[in-house]
Amino acid sequence: MLLQLRKKGYFFYVVALLLLVGLLCSICYSKANGFILLHPYHAKWLDIFFVAFTYVGDGWVSVIAVLLLFIFKKRKEAFLLLFAFVMSGLLSATIKNVFLMPRPKLFFEINGIAFQYFIDGITLANYRSFPSGHTTSAFALATVFVFLHNKKYVHILLALLAILAGYSRIYLGQHFLQDVVAGSFLGIGSALLGYYFIIFKELKIRLPWKGFPKRNQILRSWN
Repeated sequence: MLLQLRKKGYFFYVVALLLLVGLLCSICYSKANGFILLHPYHAKWLDIFFVAFTYVGDGWVSVIAVLLLFIFKKRKEAFLLLFAFVMSGLLSATIKNVFLMPRPKLFFEINGIAFQYFIDGITLANYRSFPSGHTTSAFALATVFVFLHNKKYVHILLALLAILAGYSRIYLGQHFLQDVVAGSFLGIGSALLGYYFIIFKELKIRLPWKGFPKRNQILRSWN
């Protein structure tokens, strides 16, 4: 498995670098200061862009991707994506309900902090900030598709799209940096867990097709 991950290194290098920066910022800055630091500039066109782009992390995008993979007879890939999506969603929802942490707008109101960039017309929930569900789904989706493509520029593009989806949650005032960093770890971890069990352990369950391919056949097709 480590050999397979090494071949997909560009994705993980880019993500690891930015997650390291995110972790350092989370340690060095408070939630409020880190949030404000990541809002250096707002414009109407950016508002429109991020309102649309944040749907990359919407659950329906992953569901549609799973259905399309099944339609185009990419069954093992569809099952892997479904596993990653469900696992990451369950983990995210469980942690959200355990911690019930306030989202930025409510957090700022409670602490008497003024912030001018909350966007009119965007639904701003009060609780369940940690972790970011959209970020979790976006990184799970990106990681699975990294395993389905061998081109390095595709890996870099997927990393940037996932990171941008995570930042959209901060830009739109829905999450803190810590929420996004945690969500990215959950998404990547869920995809890797699915890859490990489905490909390397060949999980023995009832699959919706016959003749689930052997591990060596899958590895040859993904190399």
